[in-house]
Amino acid sequence: MSITFRVGSSRRILVAALLALVIIVGLAVWPGAQTPSHAAVYDADELGVVRLINQYRASHGLGALQVSDALSKASTRHNLDMGRYNFISHSSESSDYFPSGYQFWQRLAAMGYGSGVLGENIAAGLPVMTAESVFAAWKSSPGHNSQMLGADYKVIGVSCDYVAGSEFGVYWTTDFGGSVDPTARPVDSAGVRTTITGQDRYQTAVMVSQKAFPKGAPVVVVVKGDDFPDALAAAPLAAAFGGPVLLTPSSGLTTAVKAELRRLGAHTVFFIGLKDSVKSGIVSALPNATITTIRGSDRYETASLIAGRLRVKLGAIGTVVLVPGDRYPDALSVAPLAAKKGWAILLTPQSGRIPAVTARTIQSLGATSALVVGTWAKPALAASRVTYKVGNDRYHTSALVAAYAASQGLSFRHVALATGENYPDALVVGPYLVGDGGILLLTQSNGIPTPVADQLAAHRVGVSSLDLVGLPGSVSTRAKMILQ
Repeated sequence: MSITFRVGSSRRILVAALLALVIIVGLAVWPGAQTPSHAAVYDADELGVVRLINQYRASHGLGALQVSDALSKASTRHNLDMGRYNFISHSSESSDYFPSGYQFWQRLAAMGYGSGVLGENIAAGLPVMTAESVFAAWKSSPGHNSQMLGADYKVIGVSCDYVAGSEFGVYWTTDFGGSVDPTARPVDSAGVRTTITGQDRYQTAVMVSQKAFPKGAPVVVVVKGDDFPDALAAAPLAAAFGGPVLLTPSSGLTTAVKAELRRLGAHTVFFIGLKDSVKSGIVSALPNATITTIRGSDRYETASLIAGRLRVKLGAIGTVVLVPGDRYPDALSVAPLAAKKGWAILLTPQSGRIPAVTARTIQSLGATSALVVGTWAKPALAASRVTYKVGNDRYHTSALVAAYAASQGLSFRHVALATGENYPDALVVGPYLVGDGGILLLTQSNGIPTPVADQLAAHRVGVSSLDLVGLPGSVSTRAKMILQ
């Protein structure tokens, strides 16, 4: 007989001697108790469970639970341990984070929480591990139900984690506490973590567009999704006109892209670097729209033509961004900053001389300063007016650009992570982040490189919104842990 569903619950009221010890530890790790850290970020299902529990408690005349980052930190680590070491228990039978044999209240104390009444619910292996299904399972079990309705509880920690190669795949842990710690806040004030991942690059771009422009947009920029050069300079143009960047195959629009064009209802379409044969799909989706083709003889001229359109719209461009046109990561990293500031992105080979068309465009724009990313190219401007951001690799460069973006008024309150191993997902993020001045960081699909992790960790107190664009769940969990 195979087991497909396991849940567990536990409750403990600490005795006086242990309570005294925990209070001492708590005072040591909770300085400035009136200033919550606001660090952790939660996905929709994690916050959904808390909202369901609070609604349930309200129906029984009980107060709402606040979300505790300290408790959630313990919950995440217990989920990962259960998945990696194949156990379902309230004790840490094996652990990467705690001494083996630690009971749940010891784990909570190790994460900075340990006073008063404590409890825990766990679940793994449900056929559908949504907030609704987990809540229903716990509600139907007397032990788990009593935890959710514990009158002494004031806060809750929650974590849902997918552990690749594990017996049950998805694991849930909720930890309950009877005292409000400094990391606690109402559920509606908790940081939000969102995964934006479609079935392919084209659908992912559509999902980003829908999130950025839920009520439609007057303009849309359409670029190739199967080749990067012509699209590298597109983000500032889209942002200046108030619309998204959509991707299309060179062979023609997908059904999803056509549907998104109709939903957006744009009256103007910038059609960049694509063959005229692709236009028919745009015309069928937006028969009344004006379609403007921007296509140069090569990638460098295309970027220059885009810069010209940008100048017509904005009137003046004081700063240009110069990036390699023969590779994509550096342009992706800087696109949200350039889009927010109205800076034109121009291309040059990573090594060698700046193309004549790029040099002419810098001059014709009247630019007086430049941000040069990923290359040591020297534009014909005063050296004091040129800023270089060149890292040891694409991820180091991305981290340097993110830090610079923050110095220019962008904010780590909203961070997007996208892979630096390919270009399509990051390519469409720029106009989306312009709305609130968010910052993009490039990462790997199997983990978060050290320079990027360091940036997240350095600014984790300020992060209230995290988007993971086209990335697997393992990166989401790693990002969550960095921000806890």
